[in-house]
Amino acid sequence: MLRLIGDFPLEKLKTYKPTLTAQADFDSFWEEMNCFIPQTIESDITWIDYPAASLRVADVSIKSWDGTPIRAWLMIPTNGGGPFPALLHFHGYTGSRGQIGEFLKWALQGIAVVSFEVRGQGFTPDNARYPNGNQTPGWMTLGIEEKEKYYYANVYRDVLACVDWAFQLDGIDPERVGVYGESQGGALTLIAAALRSNLCLAMPDYPFMSDIRRAVQVAGSGPYLELLNYVKFRDPRMENYEQLMTKLSYFDVMNFSSRIKIPTLMSIGLEDIVTPPSTVFAAYNHLANKEIELKTYPGNGHEPNPFNEEERIKFVAEYLLK
Repeated sequence: MLRLIGDFPLEKLKTYKPTLTAQADFDSFWEEMNCFIPQTIESDITWIDYPAASLRVADVSIKSWDGTPIRAWLMIPTNGGGPFPALLHFHGYTGSRGQIGEFLKWALQGIAVVSFEVRGQGFTPDNARYPNGNQTPGWMTLGIEEKEKYYYANVYRDVLACVDWAFQLDGIDPERVGVYGESQGGALTLIAAALRSNLCLAMPDYPFMSDIRRAVQVAGSGPYLELLNYVKFRDPRMENYEQLMTKLSYFDVMNFSSRIKIPTLMSIGLEDIVTPPSTVFAAYNHLANKEIELKTYPGNGHEPNPFNEEERIKFVAEYLLK
């Protein structure tokens, strides 16, 4: 594995479309994974006091496919009788469901919000047992020796369970539900959009888990380096590296992109060394839908971007609030 320095210039990024790495049984694998999701998703919803008269807020625990209790915030506007359009949010690596105040801009527009946690992160436990130990801190290599038990196999199934749960909520307009997130949350946004066709828009910012083979070559920081350390300690002569990349191909969001048919707004900072721009363009350039945009920010790295937040607000107004 040759480590590279830097990424492509913008003109090359625009045409960068690597060959998909999906295996022959990719579709059947995800059909099987989808079978784990129950028809009815159980949850505990506890309404709490929050100092905003136009908003009801609940602390939620959602029973995922394996019983892991996924924590979430549920925010429902009180202005108007509903049903309300909704946005589903997934957070970045090592993050959490966040603070309620982060989502008030959506409530101001009459939009319900659900912000989910990822298992093992935030305040949500992980009920899964993984077949291999781990010398490298983080989640990237948990269970990686058996793809059916890999950490992100569990997380992706959680995403499907959480989306299905949201569509069961009273007061949510099932024709107007979108999904968004940043980094890890951007990857989960693309997974949701690819595997749940009832969503109406997607807004993944600098999505993670895309073009993984290249990402481990060019990333300068962040979770991809966990894979390099795993190889260093478990496979120092790199005799099993190709098998590792094959397993990861089942979770590479680039391989899901052609399934996404809904309006999609993406963004990437061209100085991002955590989710390098080429890996984001790899997913973008495989999207099949014509109503897509990728906003590029030359001076930005892997960071929140208030300028792109304004673009999100306009995108939501056009595709969710019609």
